[in-house]
Amino acid sequence: PPPAPAPAPQAAAMPAMPAMTQMPSMYQARLYPMNAKAAQSGQLVATITDLNTGRGILSMNLDGEYLSGEATRVSDAHPGFGAVYQKVLNAPIKVVPGQPKGIANATGSRGTWVNCEYVLEAGGRGTGACEMSSGAHYQIHFGS
Repeated sequence: PPPAPAPAPQAAAMPAMPAMTQMPSMYQARLYPMNAKAAQSGQLVATITDLNTGRGILSMNLDGEYLSGEATRVSDAHPGFGAVYQKVLNAPIKVVPGQPKGIANATGSRGTWVNCEYVLEAGGRGTGACEMSSGAHYQIHFGS
């Protein structure tokens, strides 16, 4: 009998490429005083680290106390969204349905807390409002 034909060469399986993960983005946020209590501390700077997962980290220094917490994107139907903005700026927040928006909260070792709401615009920019446990009110701007 004739010899069996040689098996056809098989292509080696290519290993799967690992999924590309996006590196976190860092933004400097500027908090501008909106009432007399906030004016006592003056303008503040916070850092927002966007983990590009819909979540991030908020950190800042307030009168020598380090505050840290998280920022989270929320849906159009998030309960109560806009309450902080309304309280701080005495105006309803204007958001186009589907426009990215979020909340951010942080606490410090002395019990100080901050609660913020923000709306994102193109290019990683955003604006919003923050309320501190002391009653200080700030308008927040971030991005370049």
